[in-house]
Amino acid sequence: MDDLLKKALKTTKLRGTGIGGSGCINTGECYDTDTGRVFIKQNPKAMVSVCCISVFKSYKRQVLRQIKARLMFDGEYASLSAILETNTVRVPRPIVVVDNPAGGAALAMEYVKMTSLAKHSAELGKQLANMHLDNEQKQLKSQSSSIHSS
Repeated sequence: MDDLLKKALKTTKLRGTGIGGSGCINTGECYDTDTGRVFIKQNPKAMVSVCCISVFKSYKRQVLRQIKARLMFDGEYASLSAILETNTVRVPRPIVVVDNPAGGAALAMEYVKMTSLAKHSAELGKQLANMHLDNEQKQLKSQSSSIHSS
């Protein structure tokens, strides 16, 4: 997987920093690359469906792992991109989603050093409210331009 990530990130260096963690679904770690730090979330086990009972059980399981992990990370990539587009809340810039041939996938994104949000909670609340208003503002702008163009 490291070689695939290096190729996708266009880097020769991919060295784990030891900064990271894991939850019940994904693992994540910060890596140093030729161009700086990235954070990579991986899902090697992904959510495998129980419908894989057949002669090709292991093959189907591998394909389902890849598809479901890929779908999850493609969704996260799109969500982060959409949030970034609003220019309201600071989120990591997604870089690339990579399939793991052994099953699962990985999402590489900009590394953002996390700190306690306690002292920033009021500001975060305002930013989230503005983010949610962004769609409403886009709709109003779209309706306004369609009224003027008819």
